[in-house]
Amino acid sequence: MTRESAADGLLARVWAELGRDTAELGALGSLPAAPLPARLDVSGLAVASVAAASLAAWARTAAADSIRLDGDRVAAAFQSERVARLDGVAPDVWSPLSGFRRARDGWVRTHGNYPHHAAALRRVLGLGSAEARPEVVDAAVAGRDADELAEAVTAAGGMCVVVAEEDPAADAHLREHPLVDLTRSTDAAPRPGPARGAPDRPLEGCACSTSPG
Repeated sequence: MTRESAADGLLARVWAELGRDTAELGALGSLPAAPLPARLDVSGLAVASVAAASLAAWARTAAADSIRLDGDRVAAAFQSERVARLDGVAPDVWSPLSGFRRARDGWVRTHGNYPHHAAALRRVLGLGSAEARPEVVDAAVAGRDADELAEAVTAAGGMCVVVAEEDPAADAHLREHPLVDLTRSTDAAPRPGPARGAPDRPLEGCACSTSPG
């Protein structure tokens, strides 16, 4: 299966699970490949994600034109931390809490780039913000079992996964379940969508307030 067909398949599956009209997929031209080198199909995921967001906007505005995606731009957006510069200097985008760490019985991958993920990890490890230096986090993780730690951090609202070999049987089982889980949060009437057509300003007609200038 090519990356292009993988993106097409992923998009079609998600669009159907969202309860959308699959005929709307016809607004998309041929999906490009995004130059994102990886062992997993990151390119297919990136292109399908951008295509779904673009298609949702297209459907809400009833645009007449079809959608054309640029694979190079998709790739740049998904690895923007590699091209972004602040005063000519590439910013350090990785938290010291993020990384591969050795647990008591294996390895885990922790994530602390977002404040709520960092807070959840610190809570589970019993660390204050001033204590969350890499070497301190390493020592705290080393005293925990990988599975137990990953479950505890996830339950606390953080991100921590066990590093393990691929399990084809587990992958096959996951493919039998929907990728999208829709939950109704309210019975209120939906808000009106943005005005159809081609407004003079980007947010004209949307259900939000803006001030001029």
